[in-house]
Amino acid sequence: MAERNGDFSSWAQSKWPVDPLTGKAFPGGIIPSTRFSRNAKRLIDNYPKPTFDTVVGGGNYRYTPPNPLSADQYIYKVDYNINKSHQLAVHYTHDYYTSPQNIRSFDIGMKVPVVQNWSFGVQRKITRDTMLDVAYVGSNAYHQTQNIRLNQLKAGTLQANPGINTNALRPYRGYADINQYVTAANFNYHSMQVLFKRSFTSAGLVNASYTWSKTLTDSSGWNDIPMDSYNSHLDRALANYDRTHVLVVSYIYPLPFWRQSKEWCAKAFGGWQISGVTTMQSGLPTDVTVNGDPAGIGTTGGQRPNVSGSWDLDNRTTQKWFETSVFSVPTAGTWGKLGKNALRRPGANNWDLSLQKFFSFTEQMRLSVRLEMYNAPNHINYWSVATTVGNSNFGQVAGFLDMRILQMALRLQF
Repeated sequence: MAERNGDFSSWAQSKWPVDPLTGKAFPGGIIPSTRFSRNAKRLIDNYPKPTFDTVVGGGNYRYTPPNPLSADQYIYKVDYNINKSHQLAVHYTHDYYTSPQNIRSFDIGMKVPVVQNWSFGVQRKITRDTMLDVAYVGSNAYHQTQNIRLNQLKAGTLQANPGINTNALRPYRGYADINQYVTAANFNYHSMQVLFKRSFTSAGLVNASYTWSKTLTDSSGWNDIPMDSYNSHLDRALANYDRTHVLVVSYIYPLPFWRQSKEWCAKAFGGWQISGVTTMQSGLPTDVTVNGDPAGIGTTGGQRPNVSGSWDLDNRTTQKWFETSVFSVPTAGTWGKLGKNALRRPGANNWDLSLQKFFSFTEQMRLSVRLEMYNAPNHINYWSVATTVGNSNFGQVAGFLDMRILQMALRLQF
């Protein structure tokens, strides 16, 4: 094929390749061999032969396989540009628009993540058996890893180009989503932490800890993708793992009756020890989203709605945990005004209890009997809420934590 050697003389003169140095067509439509990059020449020898001579742009040609394996269209381009040696460089791209690949990449300018921690606390021994610890604990981090869509369209692009294949409008054509990891996120954490300890002279102890905290971040995890990758700071909000209040009480208490008696009933029913952990905590933040791609960015999911009022309810039910009528789908081609993680899931109130007793047979042999109850009161703990605008279950409680679980264990030690 003559074109592989730079001979376009058989083409119409109006389609002859133009010399970038002079701005005029090469004489006779022939590119001198001295103007070809050797590396480019090696590449072009492996190009498929064009089936027609349609010029795309200036000096490009197109090849469409006669029987492609799919509906994809393969476009092969040969562009000429001047390199440092003033040779003709050949550029090759392989674009397919109907089902291109999603790829992942890492920013070449990624930085080392940095975390800073600080705290200040006061401890006080109130009595011989009682201690109180009050502390401020803070943390700050930057250069944290997050995921952005490098090939995202800008809002309104699809609405401005109706009927055009989404992938033909992307900044990097030939690919669909390009998820790139960058170190652009940061977070800060501030908390008051209180710890109370009390041990009893006879036996037993109680520990109670309370945390009041707040965590703000651009990204709650290394794989968290912002709504708009061109402005990831729009997602700065409460972290997915933020809990405003957390109270945890743990205790061990030997039951006081029949502890020393040698009667059979005392041996059977006395000497038991009760222990447990009680946890009460605020619900986790959750994001309200909309279906589809109203912003017109070429990617569905993660887009938020508009909000016109308060969503808090005085009387919540499992069928309506928050006021749903204040949320609406944004106008096509625009972003919703609601911030990220604006709502909270239901909180948790959980009691785990354990009863334990040792039966001694000899000095070296004893049997441990343990009865454990998780969520001992069988309290219903709502966990998740449906938060997709337009879905039939929008605003309803969608998940629960486990109900009461009982288990028994025997352990023989010898």
